[in-house]
Amino acid sequence: MPLTQPRFFKALRRVAGLLAFFAVGLYLALGVTLYVVQRDLFYPRHELPQTSPPTGRADVRRLEHESSGGVALAYLLTAPAAAAPAPLMVYFHGNGALAQWVWPGMTPYRDMGMHVLVVEYPGYGGAAGEPTQESLTAASTAWVERVLEREDVDAQRVVYFGSSLGGGVAAQVARALPPRAFILRSTFSSMRELAHTMWMPGSLVRDPYDSHAVLAGLPHVPVLLSHGRHDRLIPMWHAEKLSGVHSGVRFAQYSCGHNGCPVEDAQIIRERQAFLCEVKILACEP
Repeated sequence: MPLTQPRFFKALRRVAGLLAFFAVGLYLALGVTLYVVQRDLFYPRHELPQTSPPTGRADVRRLEHESSGGVALAYLLTAPAAAAPAPLMVYFHGNGALAQWVWPGMTPYRDMGMHVLVVEYPGYGGAAGEPTQESLTAASTAWVERVLEREDVDAQRVVYFGSSLGGGVAAQVARALPPRAFILRSTFSSMRELAHTMWMPGSLVRDPYDSHAVLAGLPHVPVLLSHGRHDRLIPMWHAEKLSGVHSGVRFAQYSCGHNGCPVEDAQIIRERQAFLCEVKILACEP
């Protein structure tokens, strides 16, 4: 016997209700799973080498000290010998990199007359601990404090260079130790906003890295910001939002994606050197 129209719609509503129930349940299950495993996804350190080999260079020091959880690691490229203390660049790498991979690319900045500190994150490259916003911030802050105690470092001329995740780490370190300037490359406004890009509620993000809030509280600190127009991992609108945080932000867009954007060619190095001269990190002739 065919269904009457009221019975048909009643059955249809029941099916729709069941589908909605299962959809909500699936979304909640995915949310719980993301909350539990997100740090393994966001910090893929287990896919990277867990050792930190010698540098093989006299001007690069592999630094170690005992932290509460074990050995903390960093690399220091010392500036060319000079009579006066030299400025310091602190480089914070992305989540899929290691300090031992990126320090060779810091040589041009060392050649400008700066010390360059490359911090290794807890859980990465043989450094002890587990990566979280709290642990990365604490470890990085401790390294900056230690290096600023050196007599050959000018504590008044410090620049933080953060790439991708490193931009978020640099901002968090700046809460306690504000630099004279920032260089930020391919980074996000906050991890909670990045989660929205992936259709997940920001409230589930355990490590928010709210760079926008930090930069807004440091309007006197100039920023050189760069981002790729074709970045699919961290969309361009993150950089656009950061670019409006205060009047001291310089924003450069490039025709590239996320990784290696922009390519560290001679022109890019010159642009960054000009910025460092302008903000008085480097003492440059007019």
